[in-house]
Amino acid sequence: MWAEAMNSQTGELRKFNKDECQFSYRHSFFKTKEGKSFAILRVALSLKKNGTLNKEYKDIKLYEKEKGIVLKTPEDVRQAVLSFVHKNFQILQSLARLAHFLKTQSFHASAITTFLKNFPTCRFLMHQKER
Repeated sequence: MWAEAMNSQTGELRKFNKDECQFSYRHSFFKTKEGKSFAILRVALSLKKNGTLNKEYKDIKLYEKEKGIVLKTPEDVRQAVLSFVHKNFQILQSLARLAHFLKTQSFHASAITTFLKNFPTCRFLMHQKER
């Protein structure tokens, strides 16, 4: 296992071995202060032909429950993951359209105040129009 990365500050290409990458669940060297300057370009992985399925992820369990099925093969898990990706992509597209709409509209201050009372965790970047 290795990863090839480019240092965004210097343009240097570097090949990292497995130990240098420090890959683990939701962590790697590339998430550290020193590693953040690297952009991963290529990765080589070593996969097991007869590995065991890890179905302990929350979304996998929810998928099985919602569909009333048990995922038994790597292909089953692949299909489930692809459905998550598709669903999340659709959500991101909707948010992008909403952001564009909000960016192009003018709102009365009282409407924004009411909205923020109902949704206090939302933040608006308010622009005053120059006259």
